[in-house]
Amino acid sequence: MRILHQHGQLDLSQTNIDATFAPAKAGGNTRKGKGTKIEIVSEGHSIPISLIVASANEAKITLAETTVRAIRIPMARGRPKTRPKLVCGDRAYDSQAFRRKLEQRGSKSAIPERTSSQRKRRKLGPKPLLGLATLDEC
Repeated sequence: MRILHQHGQLDLSQTNIDATFAPAKAGGNTRKGKGTKIEIVSEGHSIPISLIVASANEAKITLAETTVRAIRIPMARGRPKTRPKLVCGDRAYDSQAFRRKLEQRGSKSAIPERTSSQRKRRKLGPKPLLGLATLDEC
């Protein structure tokens, strides 16, 4: 990976995080989600730069911080690169705590909100006043 980075082949300006599920062929000991969950962070050209393997019953968001912290791109000199500029993910990664952790590490996030979060936020804001005044009265 160091050689790719030295030749400018790695694009760390945008990374993508996602997980997949691999079912156990002979069954497993867990009640829910028998198998393995694989979570990957890939750079802008879809080259994997971090990988975590865990039990299938783990949620994506619980593995997300560990997967991002596992990024290590060795350099010719000095410390390895560990902090991407932008982390993109799907709605399963919608968490204010995860966004704060990324921000503390100096990374931005591009993660859409779940629709339930959007509804809750709208309910907290002021209600629009419709139909109380006409344009002539304003």
